[in-house]
Amino acid sequence: MMREMDVRAPEAPLLHVASSPAAIAAAAAAAAAATAPPAPSTATSASTGTSTNAGTGTAVGAVAAGGPGTPAASPNASTTLLLNNSSTTPAAAAAAAASEALLAKSTAAAAAAAGKKGRKESKTPLKEKFVQIYEAFFNGDNPSTASPHFWDELFLLKVNAVFLDRCITSLSEEQLMSLKDITNLIVCSAISALRDDNAIRVANALQTLCIVARAVSTKKFTGLSFDPIQLLVPSEDASAIFTDLFASIASVLSSTLSTQVKAMALKLLIVFATFSEGINSNSILEHIMRNDLFDAILQTLVETSTRELLAQDSLTLIVIFVNYRKYEVPNPYVKRLSEVHDELVLNALGSVMSTMYASYNRYFDNTTNPAKSSKGGFLSSITSWFGSTTTSPTTKSWNPETPCPVLLTLYEAIHLNRNFFSVMCYLDPMLTTDLAVMIAQAKDAKASPTANPAAAAPTSAPAATTATSTVVPSNLLSRFMTFCSFVFQAIKDEPSIENARLCVLILQCVSEDAYSNAFLHDPSTNIPVSLYRRPTRHKRPLPNVGISGTGRPLVCSVFDLMIEFMGGNLKRNLSIDLYCKCVGIIHRLLCYEKRSRVRLAYTWKETWTSLVNVLRFVRSNETTLIDKHNVFLLYDQIVSVFNLFITYGDTFLANPTNYDELYYEIMRVHEVFHALYEDAKRHYTSEGEWRDTARRVMANIVNILSIINHFSPKIEAWTAENQVASVTPEQVLAVIKNNYDTLTLKLQDNLDQYDKYAENPREVSFFRTAVRHLVVDTRHHHATTHFDPQEASI
Repeated sequence: MMREMDVRAPEAPLLHVASSPAAIAAAAAAAAAATAPPAPSTATSASTGTSTNAGTGTAVGAVAAGGPGTPAASPNASTTLLLNNSSTTPAAAAAAAASEALLAKSTAAAAAAAGKKGRKESKTPLKEKFVQIYEAFFNGDNPSTASPHFWDELFLLKVNAVFLDRCITSLSEEQLMSLKDITNLIVCSAISALRDDNAIRVANALQTLCIVARAVSTKKFTGLSFDPIQLLVPSEDASAIFTDLFASIASVLSSTLSTQVKAMALKLLIVFATFSEGINSNSILEHIMRNDLFDAILQTLVETSTRELLAQDSLTLIVIFVNYRKYEVPNPYVKRLSEVHDELVLNALGSVMSTMYASYNRYFDNTTNPAKSSKGGFLSSITSWFGSTTTSPTTKSWNPETPCPVLLTLYEAIHLNRNFFSVMCYLDPMLTTDLAVMIAQAKDAKASPTANPAAAAPTSAPAATTATSTVVPSNLLSRFMTFCSFVFQAIKDEPSIENARLCVLILQCVSEDAYSNAFLHDPSTNIPVSLYRRPTRHKRPLPNVGISGTGRPLVCSVFDLMIEFMGGNLKRNLSIDLYCKCVGIIHRLLCYEKRSRVRLAYTWKETWTSLVNVLRFVRSNETTLIDKHNVFLLYDQIVSVFNLFITYGDTFLANPTNYDELYYEIMRVHEVFHALYEDAKRHYTSEGEWRDTARRVMANIVNILSIINHFSPKIEAWTAENQVASVTPEQVLAVIKNNYDTLTLKLQDNLDQYDKYAENPREVSFFRTAVRHLVVDTRHHHATTHFDPQEASI
C-alpha cells in the first residue's frame, strides 16, 4: 500500500503541464518510466545517449529529450506506450489519460495558431491581370509572345486607367525612349483592335490609346532631339498607321456603336489635336490633314442621339482642324467648311450652337439672378428638366473667363460659309409643343389653383393650341446676342477679352452681310432678345431692352449691345481696337439703313450719348493710352458716325424730330468737340506718331464745328433778347428748328464706305493666341477618361 502511494505522488504536477505538446509528451514519458516495473536489463547507447527498453525496443529517451537531431515523434507516442503496457498500474493509466487529453487540446490550439499565421502571411493582395501584364511591359518584357490570342484577351479586360497612366508618367523621358518598341507595340495592337466586331474590345482599345497618347504628350523632350510621336508609332510606318487609325475612328463615328464609344473616339481625336500646345508644331495634325474626318465629325452633330454628349468635343475639333496652318498652306478643312451647303448639316450645326448658347444663357441668368434659380414649383422643375435634357453639364457651367469653342466655331462658320447666315436667322422655337403645353398648364395652375387637380387638366385640343401660341420664337442670332450681353459684362482678364473680341468680330461679319442686314431690319421678325445689364444706380434702363416690342426689329438689340459694351467697359486698360470695332458695327448698320432707306424707330439719343462718353473718357486718359494705342483712330470713327447722321440722317431717321435732337446733343456737349479738335491739331503740328490720323480727324470734324459755331450765337442772341439767365432744352430745340435755313455744311464723300472685314493679316495674331488658349484649356480639362466599357453595347 505504501508502495502504491509513493507511485501516485508524482501525478499532481503532470496534470498541470500544458505549456506545449513537446513538454507534455516529455512529462508523459517520464511518468511512464517511473511507474514501470524494473526491467531485467537495459542497454544504453553511448553514441546517442538514448535509453532503449529491451522488451519493446521503444526509444523513450528520444521522446523525452526532444533535442535537435532527434527523429520527430508523435505527441501521443508516450501515452500510447503507457496505455498499451500491460504492466501499467491503474493510477498511471489515469495520469496517462489526463495527459492525452491535455495533449489533444494543446495540439489543436497550436494547429489553429499555425493556420491563422499562415492566413495572415497569405493576405498579400493579388494583382489584377491587367496590372500584371502592363507591369511586365514597362519592365521591358513582352508577355504578348505567350499566346497568339494575347491581345484579344487583353482588350477584353477592364482598363485600369490610373495605373496605366502612372506607368508612363512615372518614367523619365530617357526611360520612355528606351521602351519605344514596347509603346509602339501597345499602340499598334490597340489600333488593330479598333477593327474588331466586339464593342468592348473597341472601347478598351480606344481608352488605352487615349491614356497612352495623353501621358506621352505630358513629357518634355526639349533638347533630346526626339519627336514624342515616335513613342506612339514607328516613324517609318507613321503615315500608313495613322491612315489606318483615322479610318477606324471615322468608321466608329459613323457606326451604330453606342454614344459612349463614339465619345471615346472623339476624346482620342481631342488628345491628338491637343498633343502639343502649339497646333502648328503638332505633327499628328499633319496626318489628320491627309485623312478626311470632317464628315464623320459632322455626323455626330446631325444625329440627335449623339448631339448632346458629343457637341462640345466635335466643335472643338472643327476649330482646331480649321486653324491648323491656315495662313501658311491650303487647309482642306477650311475648304470643306466653306463648301457645306447641305441644309440638314447646316441646320444641325446651327441647332447645336443655338442649344449651347441657350444653355449658357440659362446658367448666366441663374447665376446673376439668384432669385430666379431659387424659385420652386412645378414650372421651375419642368424648365430645369428641359435644360438638363438639352445640354450637357459641361456647357451649362462654362466660365466666361475661359476659351469658348462654340464662339470660335460660330465665327469660322459665318466667316467661311455665307450659307450659314440664313441658319443664324432661321426661326427655331426653343420649346417643343408638348413641353409648351406642360408649361402653360403649370402657369394656369399656379395662377388659379383649384381644389380638384383633375378639373384643371386640359381635355380638349384648343388647350394645346393656346399653349402652343405661348411658345416664344427664338433663333441662333437672338440667343447669341443674349450671350454677348453676359460676356460684355464679364470682361476682366485676357481670356474674357478674347471672348468679347470674338463676339464683336461675329457681329461685325453679320453687320456686313446683306442677308443678315435684311433680316435684322425686318420689322415683322418679332423676336425678343433679353440683354443682361449689370444693375448700377447711375444707369438708366435702355428703352425696350429685353421686351418684345411690336415692330421692333433685331437690329435695335445690336445697337443696345454696342451701347452696353461702350458704357460698361470704360477702363484705363480698355482696348482701343475693340472700341473701334464696336463703333464700326454701328457705322456699318447705319450705312445699310442709308442705302436701303430704312427708317428705324429707335431712341438714338442713347447712341449719341454713349459715343460722346467714350470721347470724354479717352480724352481724360489720353496721356496713358496714347503711348500704346492710336486713339485718333477711335476719334475718327466716332466723328464719322456723327457725320453720317448729319449728312444722310434724312434717309434713315424716323422723323424730323430726330434731327432736332441730334443737333441739340451736339450743342449740349460742344466743349467736347472743341477740345477734340484742339487735341488733333496739337498732335498734328507736333509731328507725333499718329500725325496722319490726327489730320484726318481735323478734316472730318469741320461740319460738327460748323453746327456749333452756327447755333451758339443764335442761342446767345435768343437768351439776350428774352432776358433769361439759362435756357431749357425745349427753348434750345426751338432755336434750332428756326435756324436751319442759314446753316451751311460741307458735303463729305465716302461717309457710307468702310473697309470690309479681313481676317488676314489684321487678326492673324489674335486667332493664333485664341486657338492656343483653347488648346491649353482643353488639355487641362480633358483629364484621362474613366469609362466603363461594359456600357459600350452595340
